[in-house]
Amino acid sequence: MRERAARQSFLVYGLRVHSQFAFDIPAGPAISGTAEVSIRFGKVAVAPGVDPSARAWRHIAPRSNTYGFAGLGRFEAAAGASIIVDALPSADPALIQHVTLGIVMAGLLLQRQVYPLHGNAVRVRGDALGFVGASGAGKSTLAAALVQRDHPLVSDDIIALSATADRVHIAPGIGRLKLFPAVLHALGEDPKQHATVFASTTKRLLEVPCVSPTDTPRLAAVYLIQDAAEISIEPVAPHIAHLQLMAQAFRPDVTSLTIGRGRYFRTAAEIAEHVPVFTLGRPRDLSALEAIASAVESHRRE
Repeated sequence: MRERAARQSFLVYGLRVHSQFAFDIPAGPAISGTAEVSIRFGKVAVAPGVDPSARAWRHIAPRSNTYGFAGLGRFEAAAGASIIVDALPSADPALIQHVTLGIVMAGLLLQRQVYPLHGNAVRVRGDALGFVGASGAGKSTLAAALVQRDHPLVSDDIIALSATADRVHIAPGIGRLKLFPAVLHALGEDPKQHATVFASTTKRLLEVPCVSPTDTPRLAAVYLIQDAAEISIEPVAPHIAHLQLMAQAFRPDVTSLTIGRGRYFRTAAEIAEHVPVFTLGRPRDLSALEAIASAVESHRRE
């Protein structure tokens, strides 16, 4: 298990972050320079027109994304530079961390014109491969299998993409995966040796080798994981790939409202122009995991 630390300053998604409260995340390099993102406790108002008793709500306004969760509190990502956490006294600290570095951070990335896909990325043969699909498709599971085959993790849950004239690159996330106990067993891990992500889930945290947080690997391909009787990898036509990259955004509704429908469309089209998309058909069977990982490696070599 990698060294962990309660950290208030860290680098994630290419951003220097300083937090008023500590995050329990894998140890990383010392951070120098002025923080680009601050995270602090503060008051977050209920957004206009929102039912404060709702189980969950979100409100997107220019330069401000606010979110509310029953039993947890309210959060705001503002101007691509700050996150305010207005947590209830009884809130689970691990869940606060999960939400802050998840949906709230995704909103902040969008404010900075960084496009977040919902998926995982692993570095294979020098470049990054992204894995997307429906919830429960096995994105983290496949990433874990590839990490075990000596391919470092680039990012889990959020794939933070930025495009230049000739390439699309990923800003790395945190070096850990969120996996169900059955998956950990299949990987030869004892689930009891790994902390739960937060109190109300059975998923556990597996800390894994990750690329340097200062690295920005090129995204060489995206694989859309789908159920199938047999393992298969097939190219997706560019016009369909564009639509798939829109559908696989981290919360498409938030993406559209934050950056606007036009930019949302153009950004996905630009990524599809530079990055091929493939369907990855696979049986939903953990005993096939090694064969699926091997198929991805072989396809990358072609």
